Amino acid sequence: MKSRKSPMRKSGAQALIVFEILALVVVVVFGVLQKGNATIEDGKEKSSQINTQVVLEQETSSQEETQTEQETQVQPQAEAVVFSEEVNQKLASMKLEEKVAQMFIITPEMLTNTDKVNVAGNATKNAINTYPVGGLVYSAKNFQGKEQTKNLLSKTQEYSTQRIGVPMFLAIEEVGGEANSPIAVKDRYEVQKAPSAITDGTVAKTNASNISKYLTENGITMNIVPFGSLSNGTNDQATFGTDASKVSVLAAESISGYQESHIKTAVGVFPGNVNTETGSKAFADWKEADALVFKATINAGCDCMVVGNVLYKDLTESEATICSMSENVVQYIRGDLGFKGILMTDSLSQEVVTRNFTPAQAAVNAINAGMNLLYCPQNFTEAYQGVINAVNNSDIKMETIDESVGRILTEKMSQ
Repeated sequence: MKSRKSPMRKSGAQALIVFEILALVVVVVFGVLQKGNATIEDGKEKSSQINTQVVLEQETSSQEETQTEQETQVQPQAEAVVFSEEVNQKLASMKLEEKVAQMFIITPEMLTNTDKVNVAGNATKNAINTYPVGGLVYSAKNFQGKEQTKNLLSKTQEYSTQRIGVPMFLAIEEVGGEANSPIAVKDRYEVQKAPSAITDGTVAKTNASNISKYLTENGITMNIVPFGSLSNGTNDQATFGTDASKVSVLAAESISGYQESHIKTAVGVFPGNVNTETGSKAFADWKEADALVFKATINAGCDCMVVGNVLYKDLTESEATICSMSENVVQYIRGDLGFKGILMTDSLSQEVVTRNFTPAQAAVNAINAGMNLLYCPQNFTEAYQGVINAVNNSDIKMETIDESVGRILTEKMSQ
């Protein structure tokens, strides 16, 4: 008799098959979930790496910007000009024409349009009322004796104070020695030693002190002294010599001597002796010699620096621009040397100026370069009107005029 499969065994086999299928499904699902989690964690890690890279790039960029800013700040910059309340009030009360006039220092003959001035009469008074200039420079032809000199200068100063409310710079070039002492020779004061004959700092100070006493007695308020220039090796009595270290000491002591009598000093002529027989002096040599002398005069407290009408490419960065018309030269004097006083041009009547520029052009160029005081243009009235026109035409900024006149007034109000 054939045996038959039990229904119970058949049912159990089917259950086992179902169980195996479910188990397989669970395994598959579990694997998918694990892979998904791994992908998420991997994504998080990559995201973290990207964020870290961004932060590092930002930090590097910030460091590079800081380094660039530090490198930019290495170059010396001129300090911002801040004037006293008294000076600002005076500036605010002045007309453009008065401000421009204050930026000129000329001879009394240029002011009055005459050949020789020995008396300050109506011609001088009327000229000052029309052109209240910043200063007048006198020479031997203006002096005829002590009383005449005193009257000439005192009346001129009186006219200026009445007209503009501030004194003039009454200037001269009196450094000692028979050839460079116009007041001492004409008015019979003891002639002091020429700079070329002085080798000691004490003597230099005493010499300047003696000169300043008779200048003050007569009414002179500024001495234009070429103490900053080194001798070029010729018989130059107005300089202290060729040794920069020695000249630095003697120039500084001389300025100290003038300060005792409140005589303003206008040191020149910057940049000094830059021309040699073989060409222009090397910049490294200039910095170790001439520049040291000018820095010494600045440290000693000189009030004004005269800038020459000379070509010196190492400072101007141009073969065609003279120093008195160079913004680079002004930046060097203000920034590298730290000078805060008045910058005055050398004579704008010199041929190197007049053969290339009209009086108006020369004046405008010098002012835009940063010069504050214009010394003896070829034609004063043309230069004066040229500056006014340039301001009205926006070729010179009003702020430039105010800064220059502010420096001038600062020195005058401290006389």
